[in-house]
Amino acid sequence: MSAYTNGLTFWKHFEKKQDAIFNYLKSEQYEELNDIIQELDEEVMEMSGAHFFVENFYDSFEMTFDTGPNKTTQYLCQMLCDIAPKSVKQNWIMNACLPAMSQKAIQAMVQIKNEEYTLADFHVFYQIENDMLDCKVYCPGFNLIGNPENKKEMSMYLLELAIGQLAYEAYICRVDFIDTPDSNMKFCQMMDFYEVIMALVEKNHWKEYDKPIDIYSVYQPIQDFAHDALRKDMKLIFTTHPLLVEQTIEDKEEVWQI
Repeated sequence: MSAYTNGLTFWKHFEKKQDAIFNYLKSEQYEELNDIIQELDEEVMEMSGAHFFVENFYDSFEMTFDTGPNKTTQYLCQMLCDIAPKSVKQNWIMNACLPAMSQKAIQAMVQIKNEEYTLADFHVFYQIENDMLDCKVYCPGFNLIGNPENKKEMSMYLLELAIGQLAYEAYICRVDFIDTPDSNMKFCQMMDFYEVIMALVEKNHWKEYDKPIDIYSVYQPIQDFAHDALRKDMKLIFTTHPLLVEQTIEDKEEVWQI
């Protein structure tokens, strides 16, 4: 089956469960809701590599395909949103990638030793570097973590969760951690960082994007076209097109087609 056909099948399954999802969200029956969403999440993961979750804010309902940075996954999830039936588009806010400050981010909590921390406990220290932001994340609990790699991974994950996939890819050039605040850098609470970024984008006239797949539109190889290592890159880029990925794999083509 093609990616397009798989997408249509997913939406048929979703439409059958849509009323139950609405009811469970409204009545806050999260255990029953999770049973349904887990099935849909597994289906989305199998066809695209993304996670899937839903949430509601007062009378509005929102669904999110949590793609991560994988370009193929982002293309596939954008296609899923594009081909969604009217009955879904009319009732849902649809996110083809993780948005800024979702309910998932607001409720995020990490435990360090015996202490619990939310995004309100994290601060981002930042400076501008070539129309992007070099970021260092600070949390009082970092001094309780011995492994620096764990602190860096936590910083990257939580920052992406706070500002969303699009802003993370478009405007963040580097993420690291710091154990003590840096007086030479500007800073804000992590939960406010998305607004800070967008204010800088507007003030400095940085390029804006609608979705992550708009960021990387051209690939210019620096090696000669006959270079063996390049052929793998070319195939990888080609297979990020969701409707052609299966043809490429089945035909085992190694030629870059446009």
